[in-house]
Amino acid sequence: MGGPGSGNWYRWDTRRVIDAVVCLDVRILSRQGVLREGVQAVVTWRQGQQAECSIKLACERRGIVLTYRAQRAGGVWQTVHQEIAVERVRTGFGMRALLRCSECQRRVALVYLSDRLIYVCRACMALPYKSQCERRDDRLSRRMRKLWKRVGVANGDTQQSVWSYPKPKYMHQSTYERWCELAEEVRMELQHVQDMKLVKLLSRYVTVGDGRTWGKG
Repeated sequence: MGGPGSGNWYRWDTRRVIDAVVCLDVRILSRQGVLREGVQAVVTWRQGQQAECSIKLACERRGIVLTYRAQRAGGVWQTVHQEIAVERVRTGFGMRALLRCSECQRRVALVYLSDRLIYVCRACMALPYKSQCERRDDRLSRRMRKLWKRVGVANGDTQQSVWSYPKPKYMHQSTYERWCELAEEVRMELQHVQDMKLVKLLSRYVTVGDGRTWGKG
């Protein structure tokens, strides 16, 4: 019971996060060579645990024209045509392709399928990252696990100090010490947060008479 992933946040009626929405990445399109004028292609990719996504794409002078099928929740499938402008920006390592959001005209690398069945940027959909919807203890626990993995402790007991596990082979001592110090700082902060939660929970009860406890409400 408890721990990262527990609680009401993961119910079906909670706010959508960025990982749960179908997105189109212009960087992948550029690597696939479909952003050259006159090219027509069918782009297929897998979005996390969701089913495979597929879009017909035609590249023209002003941008790309998308043709795809989509549906609103509980609605019928519709064929959608959308044109998205493509701009090429000079950077220190060459030219970089970016998309113009059809709503706010911001230059972005990723666009997401909105409830209106068109692709727009994250700001227009007000999509949060998954970490923004996590509780503080969940974020700390995830960060601690990541640090422990760096020092070769994938499934260690988080109640113990990371110093109790041996240094991974071939890792420099200074690197090992740096990651362990960070991991210990996060572990102590996590324990403090968990202790505060326990104190808050216990404060809801008062002692009555012969040691029996009664809830306040």
